[in-house]
Amino acid sequence: MGMIDYKKIADERHAGWRDATSGKNRSFEKLLTGLYSENNHFIYEFLQNAEDAEASFLTFICQKKQLLVLHDGRPFNEADVWGICSVMEGTKRREDAQKIGHFGVGFKSVFKYTERPEIYSNEETFAIENILLPVAIPRGDFPTDCTYQLDGQTVHPFKEKENCTKFVLPFRDREELSRSGIDPDDIPRKLQELEPEILLFLRHVRTLTWVDETTGAYGTYQNIPSKTDTNTHTCKKRCVSAGEEELEAQKYLVFEDRFDCGEMKNACVKAAFAMDRAIKPVKDTRVWVFFPTTDESGLRFLLHGTYQTPISREKIISDSSFNKMLHERAEELVVRSMEDLRKRGLLTQGFLRQILFPSFQSPWLTGLKEKITDAFRNGQLLPAYSGKAYLTIEQARLAVPYALPELVERELLSRTVGAGSDFVAFSDVSGGGGNEYYRWLRDDLQVASWTVLDLAGLLPEALEDIAGGLPGLFAFFKSVADETRGTPWGSRNESYYFDVRKLCNIEMRKKLRTKAIFPNQVGDLVPAWIENKKNLYLQEQDGRLELSAEKLVDTRRLIFGNPDSSGKTVTEEEICDLLKNYFDIAVYDHTQYVEESIYPKYRKDTSIVKPEADIEVTPEEHIEDMRQILQIPAAEIDQNTPFIRAREGETERIFYVNPGNSSLYFEQDAEGVSIKNYFSGLPSTYYFVDLAFYEEKGISRETLRRQLNVKDSLILNGSERRSGTCTGQREKQLRYNGRNSWNCGGKFWYKFSLVGLENVLKYIEDHPASDRAREKSRIIFHMLRSNEEHLRGKIEFSTGVVIENQVCDAIWSISQRKWLFTAVGEWVRASEVSQLDLDPELYERLPYESTLYQCLNFRKDAGDKVEKCKQLIHEIPAEELIKLLRIIPEELQRQGHLPQTNMQVHEWEFPWQPVQDEERLRNHVLGQYALSSRTRYEYIMRRIRVTGNDGRAYLSGLYKRDGTYACQLCHRPVPSFEAVELENTPQRELEQMNLCLCPDCANRYREIRRDADAVAELKRQIQEQDTNGADRPIQISLESGDELLFSPVHLAEIQILLKLQKEELERDN
Repeated sequence: MGMIDYKKIADERHAGWRDATSGKNRSFEKLLTGLYSENNHFIYEFLQNAEDAEASFLTFICQKKQLLVLHDGRPFNEADVWGICSVMEGTKRREDAQKIGHFGVGFKSVFKYTERPEIYSNEETFAIENILLPVAIPRGDFPTDCTYQLDGQTVHPFKEKENCTKFVLPFRDREELSRSGIDPDDIPRKLQELEPEILLFLRHVRTLTWVDETTGAYGTYQNIPSKTDTNTHTCKKRCVSAGEEELEAQKYLVFEDRFDCGEMKNACVKAAFAMDRAIKPVKDTRVWVFFPTTDESGLRFLLHGTYQTPISREKIISDSSFNKMLHERAEELVVRSMEDLRKRGLLTQGFLRQILFPSFQSPWLTGLKEKITDAFRNGQLLPAYSGKAYLTIEQARLAVPYALPELVERELLSRTVGAGSDFVAFSDVSGGGGNEYYRWLRDDLQVASWTVLDLAGLLPEALEDIAGGLPGLFAFFKSVADETRGTPWGSRNESYYFDVRKLCNIEMRKKLRTKAIFPNQVGDLVPAWIENKKNLYLQEQDGRLELSAEKLVDTRRLIFGNPDSSGKTVTEEEICDLLKNYFDIAVYDHTQYVEESIYPKYRKDTSIVKPEADIEVTPEEHIEDMRQILQIPAAEIDQNTPFIRAREGETERIFYVNPGNSSLYFEQDAEGVSIKNYFSGLPSTYYFVDLAFYEEKGISRETLRRQLNVKDSLILNGSERRSGTCTGQREKQLRYNGRNSWNCGGKFWYKFSLVGLENVLKYIEDHPASDRAREKSRIIFHMLRSNEEHLRGKIEFSTGVVIENQVCDAIWSISQRKWLFTAVGEWVRASEVSQLDLDPELYERLPYESTLYQCLNFRKDAGDKVEKCKQLIHEIPAEELIKLLRIIPEELQRQGHLPQTNMQVHEWEFPWQPVQDEERLRNHVLGQYALSSRTRYEYIMRRIRVTGNDGRAYLSGLYKRDGTYACQLCHRPVPSFEAVELENTPQRELEQMNLCLCPDCANRYREIRRDADAVAELKRQIQEQDTNGADRPIQISLESGDELLFSPVHLAEIQILLKLQKEELERDN
């Protein structure tokens, strides 16, 4: 039985607050419960209550109709009851900074969820009505009823506990809560989302447990102090929900400053550094006042302080003098922690760059950088490059570039600078904070630099003291060269790179190349330059130009193990590259040699194209000449000397052509499109590099393209693709002149066109019946399709006129020209035909939404509507397709066609013909085989088939029914078909060795037959079939999962032909 007179307290509370706590006036309740941004903020209030009561644990048990909260802290007394039933009259001492809450307001946030909270605390049990009025209630089975399930075990939280406190929050009606935007299910969600560090800054509560009995989810939060180190705490979070377990654990190094400030006792600031093996940045940078506020600190560690806050405790009062004093104490605490971190070996370069420097930008600790800098300037805190030693400013040296310590051993530095000297830890400047760290060392701390110029002053005498000796020295030079050469332009204005470029690329190079550190082929170390004159050269690769050994670098003595590639030996070629580009040691007069000894062979007159007979060089000599020429930088190669071996396009005669010749191309572009076929038959003469000749001799296409700038594209390489002046025929038609200009946006190229397009179109017009015309048409179509994104877009003229959907020059040129060919050989304009009429052997089928289709302005027939539907049908969900199937009969009837009853696609019967007389069929096929020609292929630049067969008539007789054709792969009737050969490279031209396929299946089967094993398996299955007496189409399964249907007579003929081919192959072998 409790000792508190709850009626007395209620009477006094009620007398003073009658108007606010009774009747329909609930404004007081709304005021007290609406101070917090989150409905479930009361979770923090219970944590505060448990901490102030010095509880060791806090447990939340979420039930369907109520929430239970348990802790083992100091029990309620009468003063606590007065406090919890009051506003701003709590029992917690405001002058004690370690007391988190004041019960006067914070607890009132529970009334968002409940009308009558109940409190059981040791012998005292009472409920609170109307927010402020306590009433005694029965004790019941408390505390034995405070059990719950965790990890399959029943937990008795108060077993062997002296103090027991339970809060019961019966939920208001859920519909009422929902209207207020409150959901009790948010409570376990909030508990699951708490920060793992939620208990880190509490002194008493070490465990927080929550259980959601409605879902079975549960979790725990722990703050575990180290038994051996009072500064180390481990925060653990474990949540189990829906059978999945979430585990988090993080160790923190916590530094604390506790002090009294006037009447405020126990004021405190703490800095907590997250660490594994080293200290690492925290992700959540909010300021903590026991719990996280909404204020961002900008620090890379956690900052806690007993800051003054508004009633909600969600923000910090910015203009509070007490809070500003706490900021200064926090800065001093961080500075003092440096000494502790140094003793632990955690004061590293990484800590400074990743933790401290970003924290210098904090809007809260504005004096941190100055205080830290003073501490480093006056202490022994700078981490040394070697080991875990720490340096004073006087002992430290800043290496520029930062790789110097790998080369210069500490003993050499000590002899040069003084005993105890060492390099300050500094590496990987490209990493986070690298340049800030460098500027801080150089400018704020004014650490003395030790640079490559200091090293150069010790050479060559100090070579024996350098790690790796002479090869090690050049390994360092290469790393510096690679770093400065590979630095992104965007970072080259940063302090470190500016200093390194100035020292290494300018001053050091000039100073070092005059030092006797370069080995010549006599065995001496000599300078590369003497008094601004070259003293050493690199050996010619072919060795033909002989210099004295004293003047040639012995590059073999400089080969070293590359530390950046796991000991891989750097090649002599890389050494030569370093010497050439970094120390200006040149290959002896190679350009002059080519100019004087090679070019004259090809310059007997001023012509830039010469027949082979006019050039008196053997093929072997020419290849050697080319190798010498290709060693010259591309910009220095003479563009007017005809030294490139090429073939004239029409005659195949060999000529020698100059690199800058506008008529010189490769035969094919990078995608395999025949440039030669595109230009064939045109009035101008074109030449094509004799690539087969060069590649046989080891000179690659890429080398010729890169060094000699041989053209390999039909795209007009004009500079005015995106902007220009109005000087063209099109602009004149729009009444613009050269005083006007234009610009286009996005990927649109207004001037996109193909080289010689007008001449090619003229050729097609003059020779529409020729195969060359058809091939040129195919190439134009392919090039437009490959560059579709450049064909159409927006153009703006300087007059302000904007034209949307303008087409490029190429489309404009062909728009009214006849340049396409139909499947039946007609020569047409695009606007005269449907794209379905085009020859599928020349042109690919365009998507109807494609830019090229819209630009060409094809005629749209009924077949296009069907084809467009077929392109879209794969995007229609199955249920919508079923709806379409239902309305098709209605639409047929509306159009005057009487649909068949219960019409289904499968009612159409696949056509087939039985084998009537096997012997007669065999004799017929034998005769056809004997008369058939073998398939012939020829090699020009690629293997081209020069014979063919047309199986369409044969297949039409077998697979046509009711005016439609049967596709052997999808088994559906189609209005047209393609005859697709059974295999990619047939031995003979035989009409039976084709399949009847719709266009979609034709493309699919061509992909299937790329797999030789799949075709071999298909042949094997064909030969195993029994066609005698077959009374229906014969089905054969492909490895792709598809099925082919064959008319029995078709299959029988293929079987006979496959057997004959096998016998013929055996005879040939």
